[in-house]
Amino acid sequence: MRNEFRAPNLLLDAPQFHSNGETVKNITVSIDDEVYRRARIKAAEQNSSVSALVGTYLKQLAGFETEAEIKRRRMNEILDRMKGGVGKRVSREELHDRESLR
Repeated sequence: MRNEFRAPNLLLDAPQFHSNGETVKNITVSIDDEVYRRARIKAAEQNSSVSALVGTYLKQLAGFETEAEIKRRRMNEILDRMKGGVGKRVSREELHDRESLR
């Protein structure tokens, strides 16, 4: 008779905790390679991760994002797209330079 190794019963649905203290679940999603590649690029452009993008989408889908959170997220997306345009000091001459507007 062989000695068989038996793993102890594991609680597979144990809660996990995010760094901010929230209880989170890990999920597995199967997607096309090209979709994943593009999602990674989008996430990098937003200084985020694919996991965070999926989490945001699921929160919206499930209706968990409040109006204030939606507005804050949209504002941050706009600021990210501006890529450093915020906070740049402009001289008086640059501000009133009509030639650059043409």
